[in-house]
Amino acid sequence: MNFKYDNMGKITKSTINAGQKWDSKNNNNEHFNNIFKDLDDGDNVVSQLELDTYNRIYKSRDFDKDGKLHYYEATKTYTKEELQQLKSNVKIAGDIYKDINKKNFIFPTTGKDFEKHIKEINADNVSDVLEAYKDKTNDKESLFTGIMGERNLNINTRLDCIKHVFTELQENCQKKGVYSGDLTQSFEKELEKQRTSQNPNAKNIDRMVEQLLTRTPERTETDKDNIAPNGKIDGDFKQGPMNDCWLLSSIKAISETPKGSEILNNSINVNDDGSVTVNLKGGGGRTYTYSKEELSRNSHLSTGDLDVRALEMAVNTFVTEEGSLSSNKEVDINYNNPYYAYQLLTGKTVDHFFPLGSSSDKLFH
Repeated sequence: MNFKYDNMGKITKSTINAGQKWDSKNNNNEHFNNIFKDLDDGDNVVSQLELDTYNRIYKSRDFDKDGKLHYYEATKTYTKEELQQLKSNVKIAGDIYKDINKKNFIFPTTGKDFEKHIKEINADNVSDVLEAYKDKTNDKESLFTGIMGERNLNINTRLDCIKHVFTELQENCQKKGVYSGDLTQSFEKELEKQRTSQNPNAKNIDRMVEQLLTRTPERTETDKDNIAPNGKIDGDFKQGPMNDCWLLSSIKAISETPKGSEILNNSINVNDDGSVTVNLKGGGGRTYTYSKEELSRNSHLSTGDLDVRALEMAVNTFVTEEGSLSSNKEVDINYNNPYYAYQLLTGKTVDHFFPLGSSSDKLFH
């Protein structure tokens, strides 16, 4: 959930982010304010983390291995010790925020304990610290953007700090059963790119982090769920939890034409070790190789023909590293337009017209 507060720290608006796994069942602002009377630590600020320390009933939206959506309720309970730990994590974020926003007289500088406070981030508290830091900036800045903006530190020190936090986040994902290995190579490439950049920024790193924070745990799959890749789109496939119907429907449509099938099949090569190499025709000839393990563990993507999953992974890697489809807002392949899928997969210009919607007679090219 997201909250807006008045200048006294009272909640004035609460909204549910339907893209998250958990949805709040109670959206009553006065109810939340009554809860926080007992939790307020004197700073008149109610944080997302403080909300999560209260016992509440959630409605879960989970997919089973066949892609069927199930609803059920669960209660999450925190002990007093866990509450104290969460407040400690908020303090770490606050200390880093002060380090980053420290001034020497009128000039910006970096707090002397900045690196020490960064090292306090570990696999157990990293998600809380990342959320609390954004809370401190009113969602205007991520921790990674804040670190990269510390021009008083040399670029190697900044990147070392970023690598520490990202590594702890990956370990956190491993504990929760969320796969992150497919982003490791992209992350290392991004660090090298930023090391020599004229204007270092954390935009692409933020994309990777947002992916990890919103991914669902791996689904348990059996041999019957998937068809081993053979370099061809010739098996059935089914969409997973990822909202990438725009991409999957395009793959299906392209594969059902002779020329389209030829283009896609020429884009996929199965190597002797079971890995798959994908060449994105519309991505400047960008080539990506995924190991057999990576193919099997990206279970948040489609099931069935793993050649299709390889294409999904390639497009996702491209968006992660380039962010250059319809805008620079995408962090992964959640939501987009088939227009971009056709161009990226085939390298051909789309010359057809598509209606904007059933209620509109306007067209776009």
